[in-house]
Amino acid sequence: LPSRGEALLAKTAAMPEGEAFEEDWIWTSTQSADVSGFAWGQSFNYGLQYDWRKDSKLMARAVRRVAI
Repeated sequence: LPSRGEALLAKTAAMPEGEAFEEDWIWTSTQSADVSGFAWGQSFNYGLQYDWRKDSKLMARAVRRVAI
């Protein structure tokens, strides 16, 4: 899973309005620092980030880190 920062970078690099991704919200690997049992998600349609309960149903997207 991408970190919260990587997910935001992926959204920024994606086509406008999230056209590059079918799903809207995806999980990130970043857990909420404020509330246990929550982790951050990234919206590709709206560009928002939100902390969701870990039992919520969001999509997962695998990422690969590549040194540029």
